[in-house]
Amino acid sequence: MNLIHQLSEQIQKNIITTRDGKFLQAGDHQFQSFWTRDFCWASFGLVAIKEYEVVKNHLQHLLDRMNTQGLIPRILETGRSDRTVVLNTVFRFLPRRYLISKHNRKIKAEHYGEHGTLSIDSNALVILAFINYVEASGDHKFLEDNKDKLLQCFKFYKNRLDNGLVFQKEFEDWQDSAKRAGKTFYTNLLYFQACKKLSEHGVIAAKLAEIKSKIHRTFFTNGLYRSVEHLDIMSTEANYLAIIWDFLPADQGAKVYKKLAAQKFHSKEFPLCSVPTYPSHEISWTTKIVGLSRYHDHMLWSWILGLKLLAAKKLNLSSETQALENLLIELISENEFLFEIYRVNDLTPFKNPLYYSEHPFSWGLGINLWALKS
Repeated sequence: MNLIHQLSEQIQKNIITTRDGKFLQAGDHQFQSFWTRDFCWASFGLVAIKEYEVVKNHLQHLLDRMNTQGLIPRILETGRSDRTVVLNTVFRFLPRRYLISKHNRKIKAEHYGEHGTLSIDSNALVILAFINYVEASGDHKFLEDNKDKLLQCFKFYKNRLDNGLVFQKEFEDWQDSAKRAGKTFYTNLLYFQACKKLSEHGVIAAKLAEIKSKIHRTFFTNGLYRSVEHLDIMSTEANYLAIIWDFLPADQGAKVYKKLAAQKFHSKEFPLCSVPTYPSHEISWTTKIVGLSRYHDHMLWSWILGLKLLAAKKLNLSSETQALENLLIELISENEFLFEIYRVNDLTPFKNPLYYSEHPFSWGLGINLWALKS
């Protein structure tokens, strides 16, 4: 099986042409909207296969639709994202024609979610996706044309800093089924990486060593980075990102990878999201009601599998790399598509009466393409 070809075909099916140009939808079912977080992460894979047009257009529309506080929209839509989610979960038994988003109207922005919350990581992700596109494509005019908007996007965090680190309110980052209020390693690692990339391109002059030191002191515990400052929970995704982005020296990165290789963090080679599970009071009622209370801890995410593959390749772990690529082949051979989340006990796509794992899942496809092409 040609993995790159298979994953490329699947993510290209999620590229949608509208009257405002090309955009990437997060999936073909409940996540047919243009979710910012999903797009930004997936863009690393799109750039790797040179799908520059959709990346550039999607980024420009996100920057153009910042609100007056500099907040990037969490979603771009031609209709209503909540309607799309409900139709394709609760009413997914309906004929397909009733479930498809036509995307035939003018694009509009949604800045806040079902809890009245913003997406704290969207601004940093737009910056990282933007710089990655520019560095890969050589489109430096795009950077010059948007420097002021990138600066405005970055300054959004000014009112969210506490002693130099980003703090967040409940349900604001990617693990938005859990409250995670306060300071998280994931969000602060993204903030640091955005500072680093903007500094490299002369947009800001950040005190990188100082920020890195504060992050390390706040979160590094027993050889890994804890997920939330006040919770004894380890999330795998940001620990892998610390390796991928050289937040740690190579020898320390290898130690983190080895520590994450412990069985408690895995089902076969597939990494769990967070260990141990979140307390029940941390989980939102909306995810509980659809049977997804373990959505961001005891679940297997395809995008985190891609991060593990990236980290293994970064550390030149050839046998690990081959095992992870074989697992990807197995997942696609058995299920046709790369899905959003898989069950821990048998590695099958998660499915219950109210929720079916999204597929083809752009975020997972993009990260795994990035890994395979790196």
